[in-house]
Amino acid sequence: MEENKKVIDIVALDKKAAYAKSAKPLLYVGMGSMSMAFAGLISAAIVTMGEPTWIRTDIPDAFTTSSIVILISSITMWFTQYSATKDNQQGIRIGIIATFLLGVAFIYSQVVGYGQLFDDGVVFAGSVSYAAGSYIYVLSGLHIAHLVGGLVVSIVVMIRAFMNLYSSKVMLGIELCSIFWHFLGGLWLLLYFVLIYLS
Repeated sequence: MEENKKVIDIVALDKKAAYAKSAKPLLYVGMGSMSMAFAGLISAAIVTMGEPTWIRTDIPDAFTTSSIVILISSITMWFTQYSATKDNQQGIRIGIIATFLLGVAFIYSQVVGYGQLFDDGVVFAGSVSYAAGSYIYVLSGLHIAHLVGGLVVSIVVMIRAFMNLYSSKVMLGIELCSIFWHFLGGLWLLLYFVLIYLS
């Protein structure tokens, strides 16, 4: 019986070790795929911009607000990871909750931005739509979809944080969440300046 338990423990440890080794590379591959998808859309927008039918559209003020919000969320995410390195359980919980709430605030400000676009007559599709406006919706909307994934991951980290499962020696989940969150923040800032260029 003890032999079987030892074997099971060894298998479990091997699985954890394998996950720890593969998790980051898999995340980087995923982020690389996302980057290529956005690069394709940005390239298509720039090419379309050269056509005589291109109508410039001002980006909504709410997008500037959301840019500030996501910058602050990167700071709180950094604080979460820093707290883990110091075995600061309360800091981990405060940091990840703040990051999650700022993520929700980012999405809210984006939705407000869509309302501003709509009020200005900029719609995604239809007889009165045009390319510049559609690209604003597509690029920002696709980013929101990925950010929702980041929020789901942050919820998992939050739950585990309240179970005191993280420490300076066990923080892979926080590291993965942090890498992805900073990636999303950097991606949005790139998109923000691209949208300014296109407008």
